[in-house]
Parts: sequence; structure tokens; C-alpha cells
Amino acid sequence: TLPAALGPLLHADAFVLVGDHHQLPPLVANEEARSAGADVSLFKRLCTSHPEAVAELAVQHRMAEDIMLLSNTLVYSGRLKAAS
Repeated sequence: TLPAALGPLLHADAFVLVGDHHQLPPLVANEEARSAGADVSLFKRLCTSHPEAVAELAVQHRMAEDIMLLSNTLVYSGRLKAAS
């Protein structure tokens, strides 16, 4: 969560986040928290506000090409390549 991540980050000279902001967002049941933006991950916020700092990895190793076809088409605009 954002509050849990901010503490350590405030003490760092630099940091690296690894993940995929296109995947599942935080699940926030509280409407007030959701309307305050708690349903947007720190990773998504940083990718949106600093796109020049994002390094996208295009080769994925978790799925065969046929399985990744749908998400590759709908989410990644064909930029993903299967390792096998």
C-alpha cells in the first residue's frame, strides 16, 4: 500500500520498483479511501507521472505465446514477446 511504501522510500537515495502497473490494482473496499485515490498503486502513479523513468521488459517467460495473445493484444499493443 502507499502508506506502507512511503516510509522506507523517504529514507532512500534511490529505489527500484519491479512489477507491472497494467496488472491488478489495489482492492479498496472503503469508498472514502477509493475516492481519495487509494485504488491507484504507487507503481501506477510513478509510471504515469514519470514515464521517462520506466523501462519496459518486452520478453515474458511465464506464458506460452498462444496464452499471452489476448493480454498482449488488449493491454500491451503487441509489444510482448514470448521467451519460448
